[in-house]
Amino acid sequence: MPPVIVAVALMSFFLLIDLWGTRLAVVLAHGLVYSPFPFVLISSGLDEIDEAVEEVSRSLGASRFQTLRQITVPLLASNFLVAILFTFILSLNEYLIASFVGGPGLETIPVLIFASLRYNYSPVIAAVSVLYMTVTVGIVALINYRLDGQLW
Repeated sequence: MPPVIVAVALMSFFLLIDLWGTRLAVVLAHGLVYSPFPFVLISSGLDEIDEAVEEVSRSLGASRFQTLRQITVPLLASNFLVAILFTFILSLNEYLIASFVGGPGLETIPVLIFASLRYNYSPVIAAVSVLYMTVTVGIVALINYRLDGQLW
């Protein structure tokens, strides 16, 4: 579905429930639109876990909650991290939903970036872009270091 249709529908919904123009509305809208991505990433991680690992935990006397907490969640930690980062990066790129749902009084980072690129060429946008790239490269290097013991 095109993002503009989703943005208009969400704006109409939040107007009906008197939540339009609030930060909560923007958070809920982004959560609704981007919830399938973590779901797919985490469910693919669940598919990769061997059922025998959980069965062994259960046969050794662990409860379902202990198995979940001590076996399943640590095995899914990388999937959780990737899902959070992927969703956050996509959310930073979503101007339309933030603009329509947030209204004219609420300025989010995507709205500020788009307005700055459209109406004036501020060096602040270049600095923010460099910051985003640096953080992304740093996180990738940190993950690679934790997995392989090397930065690259």
